[in-house]
Amino acid sequence: MRPRKVIYPDKEGVIRYRKKPKVDGREVGGYSVTPERLIVISSTATEITQGEYLLHELLHQSLDPLAERDSDEDLEETIVRSMANTLVQVWKANPAVFSWLHHVLTAEEEK
Repeated sequence: MRPRKVIYPDKEGVIRYRKKPKVDGREVGGYSVTPERLIVISSTATEITQGEYLLHELLHQSLDPLAERDSDEDLEETIVRSMANTLVQVWKANPAVFSWLHHVLTAEEEK
């Protein structure tokens, strides 16, 4: 079953599935709205593609803490640290989301 929510360190987020998600009038596979912790994924994409879109949007959400960047820190290190910290916290709080991702992202290999 597709996940419908994701728990972040600061609040609970919502995952919605839409037939034709759009950003600026252009059809996209997915998008996220960071302050609201909203992720929208195309419901017409294959399961494996939905999984890829979800992971992509989770990574966008993980970049939110960049505002706290230490000015002496390398930008690449800041990005990786931010993504890793958020993903670890999200992974711990949402085992069902990552179980679903594992299922859909490995499904083609198991056939």
